[in-house]
Amino acid sequence: MRGRPRHRAPAGGGPNTLRLIVRGRFPCIRRAPTYGGHPPVGFRTPPVTSAFTMWAGFPGFPEPARSGVRPAGQIRSEMSPPKVSVIVPVYNCRATLERTLRSAFEQSPDVDRIEIIAVDDGSTDGGGELLDKLAAGEPRLRVVHQPNSGGPGAPRNAGIDLARGEYLFFLDADDWLAPGALARMCAMADENGTDIVLGKLVGVGGRNVPAELFRESAARTSVLAPGSRLYQTMPLAALQLFRRSMVEQAGLRFGAGLRSHEDQRFVVGAYLHASLRSGGISVLADHDCYYWSEREDGTSVLQQGGAGAEDVYRTVADVMELVADQVEPGPDRDGLLHRHLRIDVFGRIQRRYLDLPDDERRRTREGARRLLDAWLTPRIAAWLPPHWRLIAHCLQHDRTDPLADILAAHRAGRPPEERDGDRIFLRYPHFRDPAVAIPDECYEVVREIPLGVLVDEVSWAARGRLAIRGHVPVRLPPGARPQVSVRLRLREPREDVLATVTLDRQDDRITLVAECDLSDLRPGRWDLFAEVAAGRPASRTRIPAPEGLALPDRAATSRLRRALPYRTVKGGLSVHVTEPVIARRALRPARAARRVLGRGLAGSARGAAALAAGRPALAARLVRERRLRADLLGAAADRDLADGRRPRDPVAAYAAELACADASLRAGEPGAAAASFLRATELAFHRVLHIDRLDSPLDAAPEKYTGPLLRSAVGRALAAPRGRSAPPAPPPGDGRPLRLLVVTRANANFLGEIRDRYGDHPGVEFRFLDLAEDPVLAPLAKGLRRMVEFALGGQPGYGRRLEEALRPYLDWADTVFVEWCTASAALFTLVDPGATRVVVRLHKFEAYTHWPHLVDFSRVDDLVFVSEPMRDLAAAVLPRLRGADAPRVHVVPNAMDLRTFHRPKRPEARFTLGLVGLGQVAKDPRWALDVLRALRAHDPRYRLLVVGGDLRPTGTAAAARYLDLLQRDFAELEPDGAVRRLGHRDDMPAVMTEIGVILSGSVRESFHCVVAEGAASGAVPVVRDWPCFAGRPRGARAIFPAEWVVGTPREAVDRILALTADEDVWAAAGAAAAEHALCTWDWTVVQHEFDRLLLGDRIVERIP
Repeated sequence: MRGRPRHRAPAGGGPNTLRLIVRGRFPCIRRAPTYGGHPPVGFRTPPVTSAFTMWAGFPGFPEPARSGVRPAGQIRSEMSPPKVSVIVPVYNCRATLERTLRSAFEQSPDVDRIEIIAVDDGSTDGGGELLDKLAAGEPRLRVVHQPNSGGPGAPRNAGIDLARGEYLFFLDADDWLAPGALARMCAMADENGTDIVLGKLVGVGGRNVPAELFRESAARTSVLAPGSRLYQTMPLAALQLFRRSMVEQAGLRFGAGLRSHEDQRFVVGAYLHASLRSGGISVLADHDCYYWSEREDGTSVLQQGGAGAEDVYRTVADVMELVADQVEPGPDRDGLLHRHLRIDVFGRIQRRYLDLPDDERRRTREGARRLLDAWLTPRIAAWLPPHWRLIAHCLQHDRTDPLADILAAHRAGRPPEERDGDRIFLRYPHFRDPAVAIPDECYEVVREIPLGVLVDEVSWAARGRLAIRGHVPVRLPPGARPQVSVRLRLREPREDVLATVTLDRQDDRITLVAECDLSDLRPGRWDLFAEVAAGRPASRTRIPAPEGLALPDRAATSRLRRALPYRTVKGGLSVHVTEPVIARRALRPARAARRVLGRGLAGSARGAAALAAGRPALAARLVRERRLRADLLGAAADRDLADGRRPRDPVAAYAAELACADASLRAGEPGAAAASFLRATELAFHRVLHIDRLDSPLDAAPEKYTGPLLRSAVGRALAAPRGRSAPPAPPPGDGRPLRLLVVTRANANFLGEIRDRYGDHPGVEFRFLDLAEDPVLAPLAKGLRRMVEFALGGQPGYGRRLEEALRPYLDWADTVFVEWCTASAALFTLVDPGATRVVVRLHKFEAYTHWPHLVDFSRVDDLVFVSEPMRDLAAAVLPRLRGADAPRVHVVPNAMDLRTFHRPKRPEARFTLGLVGLGQVAKDPRWALDVLRALRAHDPRYRLLVVGGDLRPTGTAAAARYLDLLQRDFAELEPDGAVRRLGHRDDMPAVMTEIGVILSGSVRESFHCVVAEGAASGAVPVVRDWPCFAGRPRGARAIFPAEWVVGTPREAVDRILALTADEDVWAAAGAAAAEHALCTWDWTVVQHEFDRLLLGDRIVERIP
C-alpha cells in the first residue's frame, strides 16, 4: 500500500487468510497471495479501529482453524487481472442499486474481464443485504461493508485500494451505464493511449448535462490544448474512465467525509496530470455512455444542498492552489481558475445566497472572499459580466446589504440600461449611490466578443480550394486582438482539418478570408466550425450559411475527389466530398492493379486493366472470389451514386453483397452477415435511387427489384416468423379502460388528433412513448447492426436489454399502436408481445427503406395504410403480407381536422395556385412551374404561392442538380411576381384563404394531406397522377375523385382554365371539393375508423 508496512497474519494463518488493514477508520481488504487478490463473495467487514486479520473463505469453505486448508486442486486458480474495475459507493440506494449493478454486469462480454467493487458505506435501508444477495450469484461482484464515513469519497478510496483492473470507472449507485459503454471507452483509451476517457453523459430526471461538452468526440486532447473548452464545460464528477497506473502515479484519492465536492481534487488532479505529464484525455460523444440521474424523491446529497459553505470553499481553495502550482501564470492558468470562480463563487452565490440562513451567508461571504482575493486577476475580472463584477466588489469590500439588494434585483430580471455618452450601464441597485460608492466600472456593459463568424461570400479559389470571406462582428477593448481559426470536421469517423485564415482589422470591423484545401479530404460530410478567442478560452460555433447566401452551384472535381458546399437543414455550412473513381489504387497502371488484387482476377490482364481504367464493374465480371466481386460492384455503384446517377445494374451490386452475407450466415458469423446485409441495403435503398431523383427502380418493378433480398438466406432468416407465445387478448370486458400505448420515434406529425382523442377518452388509459427521448430505448433503437445481428441469432446481450426495456410496456398495454414502420416497429417485433395486440402504421417512405424487411409481421396483428395504392405497393415489396399468417390490413386516412380550413377566400385567390411543401426532389415543384408558365401564356394574372422551406440540400449530386434547375426557374419567375415564396407557416388555414387552386405535382405520395386541406378550404384540387403508381391498378384516382386527377401539365392547365375562367364556376367547384373533403377525410368521420380499429373488433379482408 504505497510504502505502508504489511501486517502479518496471526500464527497458524493459512494461505486463504484475508488481511484487513485500516487507514484511519476506513477499512480496505488486502488479499492473500494465494488467491491473486480475489476476496470472498459476500464478505462482511465488522467495525474495526486497528489492523487485524480474520478468516474468511469462499462459500462453503470452513475456517482453517477447524477444518484445515482446502486441497490445492479445489482452490480457484489465479485469474488474469480484469480490464476495468467498476467502483460503486453505496449508501441508502437500495431502490436503484440492482439496476445500477445490472448495467455493469451486462457490459460483458463486450468488455474483456470486468470486476465490480461495491463498497457499502453503512447503508440503513437494506442496501448492504441486497449487495450480499447479488454477490452470492455473481462472481464478478465484490462487496465491502464499512461504517458510514459521511460521503462517497472514503468508499471510492477503498475501491481504488482493492482494484486490479487496468482502468477504473466510478459508477454511482443511483445511475447506470449504457450498453457497451465500457467497451467503447476502453477501446478509445487503448487506441489513443489516453489516461482518461470522458464518455457521453445523459441527464435523467431533470439532471443538467453540458451539451457543448458532447457535441463531438475528441480522440486526444488536454485541458491546455489551444481553443479547448474541456475544463470550462466538464463536470468535476468522477463518472469517467481513468487509467489506474496514472491514478497511482499521481497519488490521487478522494476527499473523505465530504457530503459533496469530494471528487474535485481527484478529477482536477487527474486532468492536469493527463494533460501535462502523461497520455492526454479522450472525449467519447458519439454514443451515450452514462445515465446521470436526479432522484425522484429528492433525497440525493446534492438535491438536499450538498456540503456546507465552509467545506466547499476549503475544497475549492485546495483545488485552485493545485491548478496554480502546476500551470504557469498567464492566460491558460487564468482560464482554468476562471472556471472555479464562475461556478463555485459567482454561480453558487447567485443561486443560493438569498435562501441561506444568516450563519451560512456569513460563511459563504468569507469563503468566497478568500478565493477572490487570491485568484481574481485583472484578466479574469475584465471578462466578468456586470452582476458578477458587482458581487465581487461587494464581497471584497464587505458590502453585505448591497450584495443582497443586487442579487434580488438580478433574480427579478435584467435591469434597464442607462447610456452616458458611448458607455452603457445596467442600473442595478446603488448605481451612483454616494452612500455605497460602488465604481461605475462595476455596472458597465463590457464589450464582449461574440460567438462565431458571419459569412459574406463562399466561392472557389484556385486548385479546388474553397474560399470563405466573412467578418467577426466584434467590438473589443482597445488593444485586444482576436484569434480566429476555421476547421473542417468529418462527421464519421471524426477528423479535423484546419483552414488557412487571414485576418484584417479596420476600426471595429474584423474581416477574414479562410481557404480550405479540399483536394485531399477523405470522402464524407465535413462541417465547418469557427473558433474565436480574445483574452479568454475560445468559443467554437458552426459557421452559418444564411438563406440569402449564394453557394457555388458546381462541384470542385479533381482526379480523386469531388467536393460540393451545401447548406444543412439547420442552416450550417458543410461540404460533401465524394470519390469520382473507386479509389487511388484503381488509377494505378494495370500491372500495379494485378499485383494488388492477386488471384482475385485470376491473372487476367484485361480485368486488371479494366480496374486501372476505373471500370470496376467490368473487372467484377472476371472475378471468382465473392468478397472481391462485391467490393468491385459496390465501388462502381458508389461512383455512380456519388455523381447522382443510377448505377447500370443496382440489383447486381446489392445482390453481390447479399451473397457475402449469406456466406457469413452459413459460416455461423451473424455479425459479419449483419454487416454485409446492411451494406447491401445501403446500396439497394440509397436515397439517390428513390428520393433524390424523379424515378425509382422500385416503383417500376417492385417484385423484381426486391427479389434478391427476399430470396437471400439472410432475407429469409429475417422474414422467418418467430411467432408469439399467446394470441392477442380481446379488449378488456371487466369495465376497466383499454390501455393504449402509442409509440413513435422522433416524428409525431400525424398523431396530433389521435393523441388528443384517446388521451381524453373515458374508455382509454393512454400513454405515449417517443423512443428518441427514452434514455434506455434510444440507444437500442440506434443499434441497427446489433438489431440485425440479434435477429440472425447473435447479440444475446442486446436481446436481453431489449426485453428488459420493452417488457414493462408490453405487460401494461392492451394495444400498442406503432407509428411508422421503421425502428419502432422493428424493436417491438424483436420481442414476444405475449397477449398484447400490436398495430403498425406504414406511410410511404418506409417502403423505400430496409425497415419493413426487419419487422416480424407474425407479431403484428394489424397493419394500417393511409391509402390503397400504398397498400398495393407494400404487398408487392413484402410478399409476407399475403396469406393466412399475415396481419389484418386496414386502409384508414390520416387524422386531419379539416374544419379549421373552411374559411372564406380572398378575392384574388381565384388566380392563385398553391404549392405546399418542397422538402424532397420527389415533390417535383418544377412540374407546377411548367403548369404556371402555360397558364400565364393565357392570362398573366395567374401566380404561384409556394409555402414551406426550400428544397433541402441532401449533399447528393442528384439533388444538387435538381435544386440548381429549380433555383433557375425561380430566378426567372419571381421578378415578375409570378412566384412568391412564403417559407414555413404555422397557420396553414389562414394561408389557404389566399389559394384558389391547390396543386399536387409529386411523383410519389401515399395520400398527400395538403390536397385534402386545400380542398376543405374551397380551393380547386389539381392532382398529378403520381408516376410512382404508373402501370399499377390503383393510383391517385383510387384516393381522389377522378376529375381531380390529371396526367400531364397540359391536362392540368385545361382543368384550371375551365374552372377559374368564371368566378361562379370556380366558387361552385371549390364548394363541391370542400364538401367531399369534409365528408370523407375530416377527423369527425375518420375518428370512427380509428375507434373500430383500436377499441373494437374490426375484421377486414386480408390482402389476396
